[in-house]
Amino acid sequence: MTPKAKKKNTRRKKQYRRPKNNENVDGADVTEDRQLVPYKPSNVKTGEKIHKPSQLINKKQSLSLIELAANKLQKEDNVVFLEVLEKIFQVFKADPDKRQTRLELITKIVSIASNSSTKQLNRFKPQLNGVFLPKELKELVIDPGDLTMTLNLLDFMMLCHFGGTEDRLFMEGNLSKGRHVKVLVKVPRSETHKVSIVEEAKTLSKLRHDNIVRLVAFDKTGPRFAVEYMKLGTLSKCLEDISFSATKLVNVLKDITAAMVYVAEKKLVMRNLNSENVLVDARGKCKLGNFEYCRYVGDTNGVYVEKHGDLDVDFAAPEVRKSHEFSTKSDVWDLGLLAWEIYSAMPGQGIIPLIGSAVRRYYNFEVFIESGELQKPRRFPVVLWAHFKMMVLNNDPSIRPTFVDVMKMLEKFPQT
Repeated sequence: MTPKAKKKNTRRKKQYRRPKNNENVDGADVTEDRQLVPYKPSNVKTGEKIHKPSQLINKKQSLSLIELAANKLQKEDNVVFLEVLEKIFQVFKADPDKRQTRLELITKIVSIASNSSTKQLNRFKPQLNGVFLPKELKELVIDPGDLTMTLNLLDFMMLCHFGGTEDRLFMEGNLSKGRHVKVLVKVPRSETHKVSIVEEAKTLSKLRHDNIVRLVAFDKTGPRFAVEYMKLGTLSKCLEDISFSATKLVNVLKDITAAMVYVAEKKLVMRNLNSENVLVDARGKCKLGNFEYCRYVGDTNGVYVEKHGDLDVDFAAPEVRKSHEFSTKSDVWDLGLLAWEIYSAMPGQGIIPLIGSAVRRYYNFEVFIESGELQKPRRFPVVLWAHFKMMVLNNDPSIRPTFVDVMKMLEKFPQT
């Protein structure tokens, strides 16, 4: 019996069109010299139409446009937009199926940017920034109508006398997504602040800690975002209104330090750790609430340099005042000054308590910066004060302890 003849495979293998004259050897959708989009030849017998792949955008062309836009913007001192442009490079790591569409979008955006004025770009930046929302933030996007603002007496007085509420960290509001929930809402102070709002929302969306406010909603059209409601407001206000026990004061420091341990682990620097940026809930738990100036330093050797920012650095760490270098160690310095403020609080003192506190804080910190002398607060435990004054507030950042070390020191004190 003759063996059965092997059936010839008549299936046509997929063919890939090679780029002409190496036109896309660096293209985002090209692996070595082959395109990821299959080329389907025409079938003369069936009359099937030819399906040519869409013309691919050359990666070099996209990078060239980005460079042109960056150079133009740099001359116009539009630093924030340059930070947004850097995020464009993340797209080149995207899945091949989506990469082509994203490159077309980016090329169009950057082409517009390179021919726009600074004023036009200021309006354009929030929209471009919104294109790169992380997955965690996209899940919190809401319709504008789901978030409403409530104007309390303080907001109303500031609106009447000063024309706005720019100095407020958050305003009260209601979130009606499924059920009505009381929240705190952060809105842009100005047109240029819109980019900061988006960046802050991005940062908060990736943070999960008991002592950091929880982001609950994001409105892209504002842009604005909402966090969990913190009934007692800022720590600065609480220190003037409430007389805390010695144990409670230690717990306040523990809450803040625990949050900063987590922030440092995420390779972030806060840059403005103070009582105004710490919020307190109904149970007295403290949570970090303002990440506007927070920056990632994982790819810059733990240091962030900003020479022309709008952040007040009068009482910042020596290396910040001298070289504008922010790091975890400069955050440790800020914690030292915050600890002094916590133990120096005198509830009900002064004609207007908050003003009295601000004046007292400013005077003492100014003396400390000029002379190195900082008077020990009466309620500050002696052992703890010695550690903070000699180590935490040391002029040499290499001598300052880590937040983990500070937490170990605080754990030696009793907790309720």
